[in-house]
Amino acid sequence: TTSPVFSPDKKLLFAGTRDGRLLTWDTASGVLVNEHVAHERAIEALSFASGGAGGGWLVSASGDGSVRLWEARTMEELVIGGVFGVFEEVVVF
Repeated sequence: TTSPVFSPDKKLLFAGTRDGRLLTWDTASGVLVNEHVAHERAIEALSFASGGAGGGWLVSASGDGSVRLWEARTMEELVIGGVFGVFEEVVVF
């Protein structure tokens, strides 16, 4: 895995993989609770921003040039209206 990051409450651990998957573990149990393909190439960076109704957002960046924003509790991707919209939201954090 690459770029591991904890949620601010330390209840979840997020990590990327070299094949573009995004993994989420429950830290209390050690159980993998979510896994899905997030990018076409390796996830090179993850960052967590607290706030929002779901407890925060996870930002993932990949070698494929994409940056994606996820609602951390549900791991649903937030679509902001194009690449520039995503960058504008990320800068706000």
